[in-house]
Amino acid sequence: DLDGTVATLDRRLKDRVYLMIGDSFPTTEVSMNGGDDDGDGESLLKAALRGLQEQTTTSGGSGKGKGKQSGKKSKDTSDNTSKLPLDLYCPSQAPLAVKLDVYEPSQQESTGFFGTKTFFVKVQYDDGKLSNDIDFAWLDRSEVVDRIQESLGEDEAKFYHYML
Repeated sequence: DLDGTVATLDRRLKDRVYLMIGDSFPTTEVSMNGGDDDGDGESLLKAALRGLQEQTTTSGGSGKGKGKQSGKKSKDTSDNTSKLPLDLYCPSQAPLAVKLDVYEPSQQESTGFFGTKTFFVKVQYDDGKLSNDIDFAWLDRSEVVDRIQESLGEDEAKFYHYML
């Protein structure tokens, strides 16, 4: 903490820290219509783990240079957890929080959607290391709120303050 390095877990040892990539938490879109063999779409947990993989993997894909391993404690090879550099524990399939962003009326008419929902899923770090090619930080609650306030404003920062 003295030198200002935020890309390590060897800081804020008495506090809970959260992974941020750039100025946000890892996110991805959820397929609600199909995607799995049963046609029901993917679960929120699977989408969260896929989003972590997409934004934290340095090899292939988006070119964002981001990589993270996730999954339940068991080494289930049926999902993509073997491709992630972090071992994560997923205590629940239920979201921790949901944030609704309502579109402007003109955007509602053009898209046919009322807005977007962002689901927050709790995934806990167990072991592993992220590549230094990634712009990531392990931040405590006050640091997350400060970063969100700088980039998105006071109202957004309040949501994160109470959620975390």
